[in-house]
Amino acid sequence: MPNTRILITVLFLLSGCSNTVKPFSDPNAGHGTGTLPDDLEADLKKFALSIDLTCSTAKGQPPCGLGGVMVAFRASASQLGYCTGMFISPTEVLTSPKCLIEGSRTAGISCTDEVWVVTPRDEAGTGASEHLECDRVSDVQPHSLVLKLKAPTARKIPKLNYSGLEDGHYVWVSSVIPSISQPRAEMRWTDCRIVQRSLVQPKFTQPYSSMGVITECPQRDSLPGSPVYDLNLGGLVGLVEAPALIDEDSLRSMEDIIHQKSIKPLNYVSNFACIQKLRPGERLPDECQIEVTESEIRAAQSSLDNHDEAYLDLKLDALFREWEAKNSQSERVNWRMARISHAEDSFAIPAPRCFVSPWRWLRGFHKIFSNSRFRDRGSVNFQVPSWSYNFTLTPDLVWEPNLKAHQEQNITMLFSPKQLAQTGQSQVELSFQDEDHGVLGTLKETLGTCK
Repeated sequence: MPNTRILITVLFLLSGCSNTVKPFSDPNAGHGTGTLPDDLEADLKKFALSIDLTCSTAKGQPPCGLGGVMVAFRASASQLGYCTGMFISPTEVLTSPKCLIEGSRTAGISCTDEVWVVTPRDEAGTGASEHLECDRVSDVQPHSLVLKLKAPTARKIPKLNYSGLEDGHYVWVSSVIPSISQPRAEMRWTDCRIVQRSLVQPKFTQPYSSMGVITECPQRDSLPGSPVYDLNLGGLVGLVEAPALIDEDSLRSMEDIIHQKSIKPLNYVSNFACIQKLRPGERLPDECQIEVTESEIRAAQSSLDNHDEAYLDLKLDALFREWEAKNSQSERVNWRMARISHAEDSFAIPAPRCFVSPWRWLRGFHKIFSNSRFRDRGSVNFQVPSWSYNFTLTPDLVWEPNLKAHQEQNITMLFSPKQLAQTGQSQVELSFQDEDHGVLGTLKETLGTCK
């Protein structure tokens, strides 16, 4: 989502070039800018080539070789910007479009004396950082950008994973941490989590969305361009693009709904499975073509009614299938999950969909006969479970369905045995009752023979 004003966390706005920072500033100061010392003001290249970049990794974290590199760029005559990137070939660095100033995000444009790539020293702390000059911007996509370098790196190029962005997977993200007062920086891993169905990207509902979302990462100016390592899959699956868009006008309403809990830092991730540059000659999944617009994101956040019904259906369907497998009436009746509302409560209850065999059904209930003939009106009682449900807005801005199982409920089904025997279908009235025989709701419909 280029050229977009981005809100990060809750209280502050980044605009324009969000990664422009004062080289000697406090790394926790947020969006700071400033001039270089006098002796470096006229020579940003000299400063970029003097940066000493190290790598920090702890037990359980991926090795430094799978981490990122520093992308330093000329933000103005006296300001140096920085963010993160990663090698995809010895002479190509993949990064976020947000890592360059707006006028530089064009394929083919020269980046000589404007952009430099710094690699970290090895994990043992030996050797020296590589300082590689950029030649040109070779590829620009909506969520990623490739820099072509003048000389190759000696680093080993990491393998990528194209399995997509799975909901709930925990990931490590590698980004630059600058020194406060020296031309030094450190690549450091931080743990985050992939989250689908968030209001910041309502179309991210499956692994192959071109733009996913991660949460729980500490917010850093250098996070855009950071490689994302999936712990479950054991591979690099994406690249951080930018802080997620949160509509300022909807912010207070969302905070009120989540009961004064802080909205977690959310960031967009470019999905490796959907970047054609990384998969030349391959057909990308069709789902990669689904893009979300800024207006759709703002609409989801302002209406606050994006209760993911499809996700609720999946959770209910799993409960329903488990019950159906144990139900002795399944040989006679095909079931479905019905939803009913009572007062302020919503329930999901199994209800008959159709008759597997009307005659077998009728022969199973002797009370519907009168003098060896079918009655005009009959009734059958069932015992079925029910699940009440509601939605909670989480600090990840996800409408999460909450399900609660209840004791078995009574269903009374009124129907016409005579009509069913003659035509294979019948008008029915289903009455749902709670354990105290209070009516939760009714349904009127026509049931026929299952096709």
